[in-house]
Amino acid sequence: PIFLAGCGKSGSSTGGEQKPVEVSVLTVEPESVVVSTELPGRLEAVRVAEVRARVAGILQKKVYEEGSNVRQGDVLFQIDPAPFQAAVNNAAAAVARAEAQLRQAEVQEERYEKLLASKAISKQEYDNAVAAAAVARAEVQAAKANLETAELNLSYATVTAPISGFISKAFVTEGALVGQGETTKLAVIQEMDTIYFDFKQ
Repeated sequence: PIFLAGCGKSGSSTGGEQKPVEVSVLTVEPESVVVSTELPGRLEAVRVAEVRARVAGILQKKVYEEGSNVRQGDVLFQIDPAPFQAAVNNAAAAVARAEAQLRQAEVQEERYEKLLASKAISKQEYDNAVAAAAVARAEVQAAKANLETAELNLSYATVTAPISGFISKAFVTEGALVGQGETTKLAVIQEMDTIYFDFKQ
């Protein structure tokens, strides 16, 4: 076999000397960090009431100041009360007429009761008088109910604030026909004493 041996200078280096690597050292210490996030949101009233016309009529005037704070029960709008007052007068007259007819029927019933005791009239005639008095009483009740409805409609002609709070601009102007076929929205009141903060994340 043949052996080959390499030769070189003693002490020689092919890579040269390497420099030491610089290392940064940080000391870790606990501390509080505030993390904040910006979210879009809006403020909303807890109670919102739509002021609406509950009867049909011509809006005569707006009483309140737009953008102001109103209290529950404050007068806001006035609808022409004339036709509603006429209905009240008519219903009151109907009550008076029904009550007069009732008095007449009751007198007839008492007279027939005495005549029946003396057998001057038949039982059928007396029964008819009793029935007529019952009908007259029912007519009085119906007339009174109609009067209550007419008075209620008259009160609705004066539109008041259902709640206290900030009131918007009016959605209708004087002279407009409101409440025809449906309740007309007149304004919106927002109670601002307590509010919601509505946001999404």
